[in-house]
Amino acid sequence: MTISKTFLRPSEIYEIKKCVGRGNFGDVYKALDKASGKIVAVKVVNLEHTDEDIDLLAQEIFFLAELRCPFITNYITTMTEDVSMWIIMEYCGGGSCADLLKNLYINGMPEDKVSYITREMLKGLAYLHQQKKIHRDIKAANILITDEGKIKLGDFGVSGQIKATLKRGTFVGTPFWMAPEVVSKNSDGYTEKVDIWSLGITVYELLKGSPPLAKCDPMKVMLNLPKRKPPALHGNYTNAAKGFIAACLVKDPNSRPSATQLLDLEFVKTSKIDDIRNDVNYIKNKKSKENYQRNPKFSLQEKLYDGSGPHIIWDFESQREILKMNLQKMNLPFTPLDVETPQSKSSTTGSPISSKIHSPVHQNNMTDTPITNPGGSSFRNYNKLEYDIGSPMEIDFELQSDGDELKLRGFDYLKNLVSFSFHRMYERAHDDETRMYVKDMLERFAITESKIPGFSEVFVEEMSLRLDSIKKYLAK
Repeated sequence: MTISKTFLRPSEIYEIKKCVGRGNFGDVYKALDKASGKIVAVKVVNLEHTDEDIDLLAQEIFFLAELRCPFITNYITTMTEDVSMWIIMEYCGGGSCADLLKNLYINGMPEDKVSYITREMLKGLAYLHQQKKIHRDIKAANILITDEGKIKLGDFGVSGQIKATLKRGTFVGTPFWMAPEVVSKNSDGYTEKVDIWSLGITVYELLKGSPPLAKCDPMKVMLNLPKRKPPALHGNYTNAAKGFIAACLVKDPNSRPSATQLLDLEFVKTSKIDDIRNDVNYIKNKKSKENYQRNPKFSLQEKLYDGSGPHIIWDFESQREILKMNLQKMNLPFTPLDVETPQSKSSTTGSPISSKIHSPVHQNNMTDTPITNPGGSSFRNYNKLEYDIGSPMEIDFELQSDGDELKLRGFDYLKNLVSFSFHRMYERAHDDETRMYVKDMLERFAITESKIPGFSEVFVEEMSLRLDSIKKYLAK
């Protein structure tokens, strides 16, 4: 995270034209980059009111920042203003394939056009899977079209990253397009082959105008999916189209072909179309006549803060590399969503630094402590009756008798106290500057703990002793 040198708010850099839709996390706008004159897409997320997990939002941004492919929507940058995060993306002015089905091809698209769209989707999926990533929400609504009629995969709000030996086990996606192994939540989890199943359903959707069983209750369709036979394409379609869908809709994921293998099938290999520009022009003219515009969920004119503080640009890509290199030097693990805290040494072995601390408090008996204000303007106040501080039952530890005291054995002070508390402070922070300092403090604790094992335990111990002393003094 870096502070902008120009101190320009995103609203000063980008001119919002109109709201064109809603994504998984927020409203999507068409906007003009005032400096370059280029049209961009801006996904605006209201952090104050979003029901989504902010960690998932960060995951989407890290995910997008790593992708560089002409068949996937291009990520530009992320900025913040007021209580909103602005994710700047490449603008696909042609809308989505769902728009084509709704406005032009109600009963399904011609095979040659579906063949072209499928070929471009497969190129994007092949790249994605080579990067060990899964899209997990392939459908017509997430196949975007540029002004030139080119195809790009978009909306990675539920995407996931896998390693060669690690399978995903998260229940996400859209019911009609969801693969059987996702619904059944098999103990083996699932792989990138879930995208191949969703691709088969999407091709069916493009050819027919809607996915299989679209008129049925989505939850019933989803629950019966593991038991039901795979959908099949019937009607006046070529054997190549029917064969392609049949190849994708195989219940055993190990028997499904990869995206690269599907590119060799006749249905996409013989495609002679290079764009669907004419369809895009038709849709754009229709929307222009109708003065098409969506109403955003949260108006950008409604401000909670006056914007007088420093403005922060979230440079996820460069900051991620810096953090990764620093942690690697200390042989610490790294994840994109958090500072991974090293395990503290067990208290049973004694704290290596406990005998080396010579605090001024000890030397001078008592010293004045500066007055602090936990309910100040930088943090939100909490309701003691509603504030969830986490269940102690979630923590693994044993009690050990030490004279008249009971001490914790195997308790990770950095993870369960220091890191946990800083994360809560991060959530309660009112502004980006406060969050930046909280995050920096947590990183410094992690670094110090790695250099001086037991540091967090002694720090917590000293804070506890000091607080007990103050309480006893006030009780007199």
